[in-house]
Amino acid sequence: MPLYFAYGSNMLVERITAATRVPAAVLKGVARLDGYQLTFGKLSIRSNGGRSGKGDIVEHPDGAVYGVLYEVPDFEALDRVEGVSSGDYRRVMVKLSSAEHGEVEAAVYVAVKTGEALRPYHWYKGLVLAGAEQHGLPTDYVEDYIRSISSIPDAGGEEFADFQEARSILEPLGYWRENSE
Repeated sequence: MPLYFAYGSNMLVERITAATRVPAAVLKGVARLDGYQLTFGKLSIRSNGGRSGKGDIVEHPDGAVYGVLYEVPDFEALDRVEGVSSGDYRRVMVKLSSAEHGEVEAAVYVAVKTGEALRPYHWYKGLVLAGAEQHGLPTDYVEDYIRSISSIPDAGGEEFADFQEARSILEPLGYWRENSE
């Protein structure tokens, strides 16, 4: 089965294996992508006008992005949820380092629609943080970068399926923060 490298909300097992995503995804371990940096620069626009940033990676000579490797049956479901056909993300192959598997090649999604000075909704940051901690990503990466990212409330978000799904995942895990960082 092909490998997928999750660096954002899909790091969290409960998120990637949700019925609306890739229920058959199989966790393979933690990996590192050198020469890139995690950002929240993928532009997300809601029908109610809400704007936020979702996970993205950009080339950075001194950067490293930590994430999680999954085996997936194919990329059809991931392409759908990541918005490949609508031009939100594009899927590319990258070489990664993994303590469990050495150097591997995996698919990763890179944002096409980006913006400046975007911040994630609190719930999206919660998914990323919960996934990073679930898999024991390096403490300095989690604390100095992911946890330090400023996030925003999702005004009117309860009307949207992504908000509701995030809440149903994060509340039992103790990561739900509707209106605070």
